[in-house]
Amino acid sequence: MLMNVSRATAVLERERLNGVIATTIENVGYLTGFFDPNFCMFRGIQEYCVLEAGQAMPGWLILPRFDLDLVAAAPPRVKEIVSFGTFFYGSPGDTPLNDFERRLAALAVAASPASPLDAISNVIAQTRLQRIGVDERGMFPAVLDGLRARFPERELVPASHLFSEIRAVKTSEEIARLERAVQITEEAIYTCLRGARPGITEREMTEEFEIALLRQGARPWFSPTPSIVGFGRWSVGVNRPADVHPLLPGDHIRFDVGCLFQGYYSDIARTFCFGVPSPKLASVYHAIHAGQEVALQSIEVGIKASDVFERAMATARAEGLPGFS
Repeated sequence: MLMNVSRATAVLERERLNGVIATTIENVGYLTGFFDPNFCMFRGIQEYCVLEAGQAMPGWLILPRFDLDLVAAAPPRVKEIVSFGTFFYGSPGDTPLNDFERRLAALAVAASPASPLDAISNVIAQTRLQRIGVDERGMFPAVLDGLRARFPERELVPASHLFSEIRAVKTSEEIARLERAVQITEEAIYTCLRGARPGITEREMTEEFEIALLRQGARPWFSPTPSIVGFGRWSVGVNRPADVHPLLPGDHIRFDVGCLFQGYYSDIARTFCFGVPSPKLASVYHAIHAGQEVALQSIEVGIKASDVFERAMATARAEGLPGFS
């Protein structure tokens, strides 16, 4: 389970909330396990999940009717699915249905309200929720205004910060997905290194990296900009996309990359040398490595991230990078 049930229960109780409405792909996925790919591609989509206080499983997932095949293929962790809008599903007639088709048929037979406002209103009307936290980042202002107009006796309060607080302590399933996202990213980097050869371009290595992600069940998430892979002097641009510059002996190869795996992201940087490093590159590596070691040794309960950062920077400057900032 992704959701930290005990933490969510405690936060809602402290805030005197009867329930919350998730509205972003990340928070809907956190509650239900369903990360809608259409939610990523079409930013005009509205999708909600309603969780009542004290419940381990959300009550309702509200989504566009054209997404019913997705939830039929991989049923989310939710008691009821409500769709809205118009989309048509055909019937195979007398042909026996498989499990997926039966689930889709059962979902499609239900009537769908015309709009997301109508759908979420119907759900709220079924509940006794009086004080409701709304993840305001994903709900259109017109929908939120519409809810307040339809339910003047109920209190709708901003709750995006509460989702962040609940999610600050990860469950074991979340940690496993984060670890796997990093492992996939590192293995994709090593795949590129095994194929490193004089003349390969940054763009070609970037393509190899992203293919390696896909083969492991993840996908690049830096879209629409490709993953960042740079050679030698061309690697200094922090966000510069890969180009046609060829790899030369002695170049360093810089990766600033990540992936999306089952709703969770990795974002890491790695630097390697193709061949024997120059004295300058070796010196820079030594200074930065020394700073990172101090940073790792400094981490303890209660220390500020800024203090860890400053210790690392001070060490790097002392070890040979006086102008490092």
